[in-house]
Amino acid sequence: MALETGLDLYSVQQYIAALVRDKFPNYKVYEDEMLDDESILKLGTFVEPYLVLRWSKMNRAFNGASFGGVRHDEYFSSVDVCVVSSMPKASRKIMNNIFGILAGEKIGNTRLSPDPGNTGFATITDNAGIPHAYVASERFSFAVNSRAVGEYITP
Repeated sequence: MALETGLDLYSVQQYIAALVRDKFPNYKVYEDEMLDDESILKLGTFVEPYLVLRWSKMNRAFNGASFGGVRHDEYFSSVDVCVVSSMPKASRKIMNNIFGILAGEKIGNTRLSPDPGNTGFATITDNAGIPHAYVASERFSFAVNSRAVGEYITP
């Protein structure tokens, strides 16, 4: 499948969001936002696990310059996939499952590639320091360029 996008990063992001929703139908998927701390605290001690997709901007690849001009250079972007849950073990297990399914997943002519060193784990606490939710995250990078996602256009 060729995902024709030109330099339209938004269409690639929507494709990935639909892929995540399709692969993980049991979880609500939010884009660009998490429940704020006060909303989580109102839920009490149980937070139904949910996923958050946080998008990065398009970045020019260091080695992908083209003689055809900047619109024909190679670019990349990334998505942070976050799991929010009331149990640290649940966040970790769900993230491990997501990693196993999404790592290497084909997007057009490219693949979602885990970005080394860009994983995280955080605890959301109340003012007394009592934990209410745990966040696990993983970053996946993908190529974008003017012909088709992941198609190399320079020799």
